[in-house]
Amino acid sequence: MAVRPSRYLQSDELAGPLIEARIIAELAELPERERLLAARDRVADRLTYTIGSTSPTDGLPEILATGQGVCRDFAHLLAGVLRAADVPASVVWVYAPELAPMDFHAVVEALVDDQWVVADATGMAPRTGLLRIATGRDAADTAFLANDGTSLTLHRLLVHAEANAPLDADPDALVALG
Repeated sequence: MAVRPSRYLQSDELAGPLIEARIIAELAELPERERLLAARDRVADRLTYTIGSTSPTDGLPEILATGQGVCRDFAHLLAGVLRAADVPASVVWVYAPELAPMDFHAVVEALVDDQWVVADATGMAPRTGLLRIATGRDAADTAFLANDGTSLTLHRLLVHAEANAPLDADPDALVALG
């Protein structure tokens, strides 16, 4: 599941039509840890975090066409690049208590050196403080609220999280979600 293309994550179209095939080939030659960090940095350099810049149905072609997105788009592109470079990757929705303000956040889990570790191309929240909500191939698998098109009003959502130790902000550390 973590290596195949999916609805929002067309990793099979990345090398060539969407990103220069040479870039994916160069990434695929790196050791796994370096591949993860290089892919994260490439996505961070490629996209600008812009609220409202994409729609809920946008996939990688739309994200790359605008060069803008929100955490979901960063996670989709990072997972796509990793999958294209032969690293199994999943999209993970988390609660990020250190995000300002505290909120839900999308990140990626990748299999590096036989361990699933978390990567965040937005760099917006310390990964050691993230609380997993859902894991899947892409946003279609990880929706924590769905609607059939009828009227829907969310009246209240309350989440409280506290860190019991300082959160490690080292962007290159390999961190596993609990």
